[in-house]
Amino acid sequence: VYVVGVHPSAHGQGLGTALTAHGLSYLADAGVEAIDLYVEADNHAALAVYRNLGFIEMNRDVLYQKRAG
Repeated sequence: VYVVGVHPSAHGQGLGTALTAHGLSYLADAGVEAIDLYVEADNHAALAVYRNLGFIEMNRDVLYQKRAG
């Protein structure tokens, strides 16, 4: 899962959770047994949704990092 989007004017209404739960149900009904999900580490609202739906962090990728000094 790469993108689940909710318009900013609808944030905080549970739509992200509902959309994600519906998508997960669809995938489960299709026989999908494992789901990888990508989210930016600073997207705290999305992280809360995914954790509440049972996702756990399995990997953390860093693409760019500024060198110290």
